[in-house]
Amino acid sequence: PTFLRPKRRKSPCVRGTWRTKTTTLMKRVAASVLALVAAPSLALAEVEVGGIAGLHVFSEKSDLGVPDGANAEDIESLKNSAIFGLRLGVYFAKDSIGVEAEAGIIPTEPRMLVFDVYSIAYRGSLVYQLRAADPTNRILPFVLAGAGQITIFNSLNKDVVEESGVLAIHAGVGAKYRAANDWGVRLDFRGLQVWG
Repeated sequence: PTFLRPKRRKSPCVRGTWRTKTTTLMKRVAASVLALVAAPSLALAEVEVGGIAGLHVFSEKSDLGVPDGANAEDIESLKNSAIFGLRLGVYFAKDSIGVEAEAGIIPTEPRMLVFDVYSIAYRGSLVYQLRAADPTNRILPFVLAGAGQITIFNSLNKDVVEESGVLAIHAGVGAKYRAANDWGVRLDFRGLQVWG
C-alpha cells in the first residue's frame, strides 16, 4: 500500500504571522547556544573561548532595517530581544590586555507588527583587565571598547523591515569570575552607538 503524507497547509502570511520554520530554527539555535553557555567560559592559558547569552536593547530611533524613502509614520523599530553567540579572546601582558572577537544571533520582530526578523552582530574589542596578573584573584574587573556591525540577514516582510546593516561602536565594563580548572563566567554591560 502507498502511504500518503498529508500536505502541510501553509497559512497565509497575514502580517507575517506564519512562523513554523523560523520558530523551529530559532529554538534549535537557542538550545545549541544555551548548551554552550551553560558550560562557563573555558580559559586555556591566554586564550578564552566562551558562549554569549544576553539582552540586546534596540533603540526606538534606530535606522536598522528602515527601507529607503519610508515615511516617518511607517518606520518600525525592532523589539528588544535575546542575543546568543560565541566569543574568542586572546590576552597578552600578563593577561591584562586582550583582543576579543564575537558573533551572535538576535532573533526579534518589529515593535508593532508580528513577523520574524533575524539579525547577526559581530564585533571586535580591545579589553583591559584589572588584577589579572595574580592567579589567586578570583574576580577580575575589566573595561572594553571596539566596533562591529549589526546586520539583518532575514526579514519575513522586507517592505517594513529590509535586510540591511549598520556600523556599531561600543564600550563597556564588566567582571570575570575565575572558577577552578581554568573555567570562568563573566558579566558585562555595553553601550552601542550605531550609524546606518
